[in-house]
Amino acid sequence: MKSYIGIIIVVSILITVGLSGCEELEKLNKPNYINVTIFCSASVTVIDETTGQRITPIGVIAVNIEIIKSGGERETGKMLTPETGGHTGELSATFKLYKEQPIVCIANIDLASVEAFSEYTFDGKKLTLPWNHFYPAYDYGDSATEHVLLEIVGMKLK
Repeated sequence: MKSYIGIIIVVSILITVGLSGCEELEKLNKPNYINVTIFCSASVTVIDETTGQRITPIGVIAVNIEIIKSGGERETGKMLTPETGGHTGELSATFKLYKEQPIVCIANIDLASVEAFSEYTFDGKKLTLPWNHFYPAYDYGDSATEHVLLEIVGMKLK
């Protein structure tokens, strides 16, 4: 009888120790990245430098958009603004984002598309989404989606 009790105690201890390691095994099987999908668009605003007033529309403008993950992965595309103003379409990119990797979104005017607007000057826009923008809001193995709008401002020269 004593040997049965001893066996039961030993088996109970082994089961308890074995089950407590399941959480550690689960962590080992979990990916070490977050799946991130970025949708990036741009808008173009033109301001008359003398009056400070917004000028719309100035026509269709091509915008080069880049979404770059640290480490070199990137997605690029040329998007057009509507003739009446507004936002371009969205460029999308999906990355496996590892610890401490930022994602950078960049929008620049395609200079060939603004030749007719030689009296304007345009500045590009850049936005960096650091690792902590996504983590700990999302855990490893989760999927995150982010919509980014970059506003490019152009000034009409005097």
